[in-house]
Amino acid sequence: MKIVRIGDSLNEYEGEFALVFWMCGCNIHCNYCYNYKTVMNLANSKFNEMDVIKAITDGADLYSALVATGGEPTCQQDDLYKLFEVVRCKMPHSIKLKIHSNGTNLNFLSEMINDDLLDSLTFDIKLGDLVDWKLFDGDKVTYNIIEFTKRFHNIINIEWRSTLPIDYSGPDTRNIKMQSNKIGVDWIRQTLLTEEDLKKIGELDG
Repeated sequence: MKIVRIGDSLNEYEGEFALVFWMCGCNIHCNYCYNYKTVMNLANSKFNEMDVIKAITDGADLYSALVATGGEPTCQQDDLYKLFEVVRCKMPHSIKLKIHSNGTNLNFLSEMINDDLLDSLTFDIKLGDLVDWKLFDGDKVTYNIIEFTKRFHNIINIEWRSTLPIDYSGPDTRNIKMQSNKIGVDWIRQTLLTEEDLKKIGELDG
């Protein structure tokens, strides 16, 4: 398993203090990806599954959830499945499990749910013209996410997120808003940050 970073968060799993790990690799190229250079460079992978297990074990009194993000976690399906299986079945304390995904590997996510290895799922729904869909039919991916959510949202917690320019409004956003209301799933619209915005944030942090 190739992992870029391990950290913790109060925001990545609602109501839980989560250990979060960022996995290398992604099968979609988004113009707005804030960590593209990191997740696409496998040479940057400094951690593996044993580091995650150690961190969750050492933080047994702190962490109540484990979140896989990236990159696209489902690009490393076998390793991710085995890690979540160990955490679910062999950890001495209960840990909730979550994946952030672009929704291009739904069969794998279905398997995780059916095997009781997933408690929560966030889909990053790609809208607008900010995504390179060379390997996929974008409209079909979105349709499949909607149908998947209809099937599983009463079994595990599912939410949708989209990153868009602040002034973007198109038929695709209206459709997602309508579908989220119809199904009863939260859709979180995140504002696209430009390089200039990120530089300003960096200056503030520094």
